[in-house]
Amino acid sequence: MKSIESNTKSRYQQIADDLRLQIIRGQSEPGEKLPTFDDLVTSFDTSRSIVQMAVGQLRDQGFVRSDGRRGMFVEDYPPHLYRYGILFPGHPGDSYWSRFNASLSQEAIRLQAQTPGYRFECYYDLHKTAKANGIDHLLDDVRQQTLAGLMVMPFCDHVLEHATVAQSGIPILHLFGSTESNRLPSLTTDHDDYLTQRVLPQLKSLGAHRVAAVSMAEHPSAELVSMVQSAGLQTRKSWIQYVSRDYPETIRRIIWLLFELPVDQRPDGLLILDDNLIEHVMLGLNDCGLVVGKDIHVYSQNNWPCESPNVLPIHRYGVHTGQMLVKACQILNDMRQNIDVPQFQSMPSWFEKELPKSVTFDDEIPDCFMQE
Repeated sequence: MKSIESNTKSRYQQIADDLRLQIIRGQSEPGEKLPTFDDLVTSFDTSRSIVQMAVGQLRDQGFVRSDGRRGMFVEDYPPHLYRYGILFPGHPGDSYWSRFNASLSQEAIRLQAQTPGYRFECYYDLHKTAKANGIDHLLDDVRQQTLAGLMVMPFCDHVLEHATVAQSGIPILHLFGSTESNRLPSLTTDHDDYLTQRVLPQLKSLGAHRVAAVSMAEHPSAELVSMVQSAGLQTRKSWIQYVSRDYPETIRRIIWLLFELPVDQRPDGLLILDDNLIEHVMLGLNDCGLVVGKDIHVYSQNNWPCESPNVLPIHRYGVHTGQMLVKACQILNDMRQNIDVPQFQSMPSWFEKELPKSVTFDDEIPDCFMQE
């Protein structure tokens, strides 16, 4: 009995694989009518039930659709052309989940709801140390060829070394940098350029003279010092602090230490280079008795759209994650068509008042900056 069941599964799987390959290779194009069940029974020399199981699998995977008596058709938006995977190291609420991740996943939901055909699949817990690793879900989709491309967040690179992914030929794009070992195309932000060209000059125009910075990522302090000084502002290496959001009390104490100097010696400008730190930093400033907008001017990196209203006079800037998703899909589509893409591209940042109200796949996305 097991042998018969195995042979049946093997046969319908083979037929499903053959039909899927025809669609992926463009031999059966989106919207095209498929042969009738009787024709498929004849061409594959098998039973009607086997053909029904094969076509049923393709329907479940999104490759074909039934149109009543008119027959079976290739989907207008088959997954190998319109379904994109986003690889996250953690899941909502854990230590690897950032506000950028939250904004990106929310924009994926919004774009999918507003745009016919385009779909996003989020794969969670792909960090090496994650207790509930979500790699099995991803590998199943890669094997079934139901993805148009992968967007890979930091800390997920090890997944790309898996043979199923490495040998699939699926287009892969890093969000926020790629490692030297794989050298895949990368889409990041223009943060440093925007900081130099827009943020620091504006901070100076408000009357700030001395600037401190807090960040979660280890930006080379010497480089950041040079950027601040090039804008005609003062800073010190000791005023550039790297902190973890997992230790909010430490963040508050660091802020207190930064601003314990006399008024004419302490920083009067502050850069918050990660929006996951905003609340803790603001509590620290409150501990010091500083009034934002009066005693100190604060600029914070952000991710748009932002669910948190700006209730304090903080100047927020950052990339629009919806624009980043649309651009990432465009890059992956070019890669799938064997069009050369730059190794590094960066999305433009926006001040809050300059933001586009919404983003769709029909919008003209601002050109990325090409980086050497």
